[in-house]
This record gives sequence, C-alpha cells and structure tokens, in this order.
Amino acid sequence: MLYKYPDLTKRVFALLVMYFTRTRTLIEGLTNIQLLESSRSIQTLNNIKRMHLKLKNYQTDTVFWMQKNNTVSKKAKNEVTDIFKAFTNYCIITEGD
Repeated sequence: MLYKYPDLTKRVFALLVMYFTRTRTLIEGLTNIQLLESSRSIQTLNNIKRMHLKLKNYQTDTVFWMQKNNTVSKKAKNEVTDIFKAFTNYCIITEGD
C-alpha cells in the first residue's frame, strides 16, 4: 500500500515525526517543571532570581569595578561575595527541609 500512494506515505511519516517531536518536547518540558509547595520555597526562588539578576548586572559592569580599589569597587566585591555565600547556604541541606 505504501508504494501505491507515495503522497499519502509522505504525509503519514510527516505526521508521525510531528507527533513524536511534540511528545518529546512536551516530556522534556515537563521534566523542567518545579512545583513550589510553600511560601518559603516561593520566597527562596524569588531571592535566588533577585541575586542572579544582581550577579548578571555585576558581570556586565565588571570592567568598572573588578581591577579597581576604590570604595565602590570594594562594595561591589563584597556584594558579589555575599551573593555567592547565600547561594552556598541555599545549597546546604538542613534538617527539616
């Protein structure tokens, strides 16, 4: 039957490819979903997003503060250090989590 209707065969295979591609994409997307069950986890995620944004801003402006030794540079270096410490603290599993 496949050799009698090449156009139909082509469309069937295209439909199968589209179906399995969508299914794979959906499954990959579902594996990236994280449910936030409590206000604490939502607050933690918001804090991490806020700190990530700060780090991106510091990265953009790194030329202005990284190799300098003025007050603004020291403040930026301290804030980046504090952000990394906070990230580390979020990664440590504590009892009751």
